[in-house]
Amino acid sequence: FFIGYTESYGLGNRDVYVIRTNSIGDTLFTKYYGSSGIDACLDGVLLQDGSFVMVGYTFSSGGADAHVMKIDSLGAVIWEFTYGGIDDDYANGIVKTTDNGFIVTGLSRSFGAGQ
Repeated sequence: FFIGYTESYGLGNRDVYVIRTNSIGDTLFTKYYGSSGIDACLDGVLLQDGSFVMVGYTFSSGGADAHVMKIDSLGAVIWEFTYGGIDDDYANGIVKTTDNGFIVTGLSRSFGAGQ
C-alpha cells in the first residue's frame, strides 16, 4: 500500500489517496476517500487478512478531527471513525496491538494542557 493525499483527484480540496500494488509493483487499485473538505492519510498498518487500517485527519465538520479508517483488500471501506473536540485534532501514527486492537498517536488542541 502507498498512502497519502491528493489534490488532483477526489471529492474536495485534498483527499486520502491509496494505491495498492502486488509484490512486483503492478497496480491492483487506486482509490481516494474524503469529504468536501481537506482529508489526508499519514500512517497505516496492513493486517493479516489483507485489510488495511489508516489514520490521518479530516476537515469534514469544520476544524480538523483525527480520522481512522479500515478498508478491505479491494479498497472498500469497512469502517471509519473520527475523534476530536472543538479545536483541531490529528492522528499521525498507528500500531497493531497483540489483542488485535490499535494504538493511535497524534496531537490534540482540544484536550490536555493547551496548544
